[in-house]
Amino acid sequence: MNKKRIISTFLIGTTLSVLGAIVLFSGYALIEPTQISAVATTSSVTLTVGEEISLTVSGATALTPAINSTQDTSVGNSTWTVKTNSTDGYTLEFTTAEANALKSGTDTFTDVTTTTPVAWAEDAADYIWGYSAYGDDVATSTWGDAVACGTAEAASFTTSLLYAGFETSSATTDAASSAAATDQDGADTVLCIAAEQGENVFAPSGSYATTVTGTATVQ
Repeated sequence: MNKKRIISTFLIGTTLSVLGAIVLFSGYALIEPTQISAVATTSSVTLTVGEEISLTVSGATALTPAINSTQDTSVGNSTWTVKTNSTDGYTLEFTTAEANALKSGTDTFTDVTTTTPVAWAEDAADYIWGYSAYGDDVATSTWGDAVACGTAEAASFTTSLLYAGFETSSATTDAASSAAATDQDGADTVLCIAAEQGENVFAPSGSYATTVTGTATVQ
């Protein structure tokens, strides 16, 4: 009887173990998660573009021809190039460090008296100088409609530009302005400078010189 009970117990235990394995396997199959074939996530990308502006000039401005006893007028020009990526654009102005800045020793050419551009007008009793501009972003309604600084003649010079006198610190009227960025070649402004001695006076002989400052500012 003992042997039969032992065998019976073993068979029962084996049967239970097999049944348990079947139930366990079936349960695993029921709760096993569905496999995902792809996942996605995101990452932000940032970039800073710095705002910059530059100003270059073609070189010194030599007024020609020389003024003398038979030549009353002289003109010259230089090209100023602004480059900026400012979406609001830029302004360009020209100034001198002091009034009546074109000097030879104590002798000076007098600034054109108006700071608002007007047609050039001779001062018969004085020798004067002033400036105008034309170019990519120069307003022709302000500075006149021209593509050259004009031609000096014996007693006058021909031009359709409007002229103003140089100011110190800041100019009343911008020489050029734009409400948008330039392209990578930049925007050119030609600065025209003219000088004239009046019909009733000679400018004292000498070598006259000064420094003109161009200032480009982002808007």
